[in-house]
Amino acid sequence: MALSETGGLPTSAPTSAPPSSPTDSPATEASPTPDDILLALLDERQIAQLVRTSTTPPETLAGILRTADTHLRMTIAAHPNADADLISRAARDPQCDVRGVVAGREDTPIPVLSSLRSDRSKYVRIAVAENPHTSRSDLDSMVDDPEAAVRRRLVTADVSRSTVDRLSRDRVAHIRALVVTCRDLDPVLAERLASDRDHTVRAAAAARRLRPDLLVRLAGDPHPDVARTVAGHSWAPLDAVLEAAGHPSEDVRLVAATIHGHRDEVGEALWADPDRRVRHCVARSARSEAIATRMVGDDAPMVRLALARRPGFPEEHLLTLARDRSVSVVEAVLAHPRCPTRVLLDGLSSNRRSIRWTCRERLRERGVMADPTTLLDRRSASLADLLWWADTVVDHARLAEAMSDPHLPQAVALAILGRPEPDERILLAAMFSERPAVRCRVASIASAPERILRTLAGDPATTVRAAVADHTTTTDTVLRRLARDPQTTVRAAARANLAARRAAARWRRPLGRHPH
Repeated sequence: MALSETGGLPTSAPTSAPPSSPTDSPATEASPTPDDILLALLDERQIAQLVRTSTTPPETLAGILRTADTHLRMTIAAHPNADADLISRAARDPQCDVRGVVAGREDTPIPVLSSLRSDRSKYVRIAVAENPHTSRSDLDSMVDDPEAAVRRRLVTADVSRSTVDRLSRDRVAHIRALVVTCRDLDPVLAERLASDRDHTVRAAAAARRLRPDLLVRLAGDPHPDVARTVAGHSWAPLDAVLEAAGHPSEDVRLVAATIHGHRDEVGEALWADPDRRVRHCVARSARSEAIATRMVGDDAPMVRLALARRPGFPEEHLLTLARDRSVSVVEAVLAHPRCPTRVLLDGLSSNRRSIRWTCRERLRERGVMADPTTLLDRRSASLADLLWWADTVVDHARLAEAMSDPHLPQAVALAILGRPEPDERILLAAMFSERPAVRCRVASIASAPERILRTLAGDPATTVRAAVADHTTTTDTVLRRLARDPQTTVRAAARANLAARRAAARWRRPLGRHPH
């Protein structure tokens, strides 16, 4: 097919003869073809456009291949229209990049791939090894390649069993480890790689489902990475896990306790381990309560904390941990659903506010409203304790006694007065409070007796007298007296209250005949 059929018409006169190709070395200079003459008429941009066009015929691509630069030759080598002859030409290119493109093509003829398997560039040989169409015989012949990257590609390629055996003996440990990871291992090969001199190969073997005896051997490997790999399998046999539980490395024993701590045999082997992290894992995950109860007296607080959080921990051992010297352990016991109520009641007298708060919350969740006799010393109790005390105590005499205490915080006094229908004894005690806000609150209570309102009408605080003047049950006599109060707010509240009462009385009066 001629160049004119692709639309590449000449645009200028030829200025020089086409340069000689770096890839051809004939004995005598060949005469130019029509395509050579037409290509000489095109500039570089038009030639690059031809190379990138999917309809360019292979004859034209072959003509461009002789004169193009490396980048265009790589594009030609990857062109979908390249035939076998063009691919063979590109395989002899002096640039390894072009030959590498040919070695990576899936339609490269097998003889061409065979010629490239011993290329001087390692990148070309790597591409041949990665090509899925390279024959098995060619791949087997590359097992002795001096480049480790080439041999590494052979591990996942379709090679013979003898080649796999030779790769398992490779001088590079990474390649031997890849054989363990990526290939099916027969018993002989697994036995040899499980005893490899490099720990990375043994660790790769430990990640496979090998025979139990091999896993037991690997679980006792001196290198922690190998033994830790075996201990980290949930499917590891019990003998291998017990072997890892006796490993001198703390990390190996920790992995065994984390993954297999629920097994009774592993818990028996590790509950007294010298590493507290291992004991913590056993205390948290052991299914046997007998093993857990042995650890109540453990020296590490984190172990006792894990025991206090066990859902089914016996009540008698919770009582022991409730007296623990660690605050975190005590709080975990108090938060336990099986914590006895008497322990929560005793915790109300603790000198730590966090423990008292936890006990109050647990008692409230259980519906227990205890009378906190331990909080009678209100001077040392916190505001939160006193507010809970004011909300919990049901004895009005004790509340009235607390209201008479001059050291009682104002917020607590207001909380007591905020209870529904406070007792008259509480109101009488609050009426003599030194705080105007407390007396004002008494004057605002709807159920306040008339004698208390009459007494508070002469209070020195303006807010208290204004509250009495605004009260709905204040007598008219007291209101008329407050209507002459020296303070404007008090007079206005009393007069407004009297006016509202007169208006209500008029509306309630029976309707009579209107006089003419």
